[in-house]
Amino acid sequence: MRRLVIGLALACALDGCVPSHEWTPGPQVAVSDFSRDRARCAMLARDSGGGGFAIGPPAFILGYAVGSVISNTNRAQAEFNDCMELNGWVAER
Repeated sequence: MRRLVIGLALACALDGCVPSHEWTPGPQVAVSDFSRDRARCAMLARDSGGGGFAIGPPAFILGYAVGSVISNTNRAQAEFNDCMELNGWVAER
């Protein structure tokens, strides 16, 4: 049980390691549209999570859970970035 708690804490900590960008408006975008576009893209990214199911020893399930958190976080960030770019924003890396 102790390993499970430590693993879940590690997974939650890794969730905060997603890189963020500064967004600048492209040629056809008004700065005043940022809040609306950001909110729309954040909703899309939050709704993109995947589910999962694992059967096996506790160590395997823990590894699966950590991998799932990392994968879902990366997917959500990629979808947010793609959405912002589709709305005309440019990521300053």
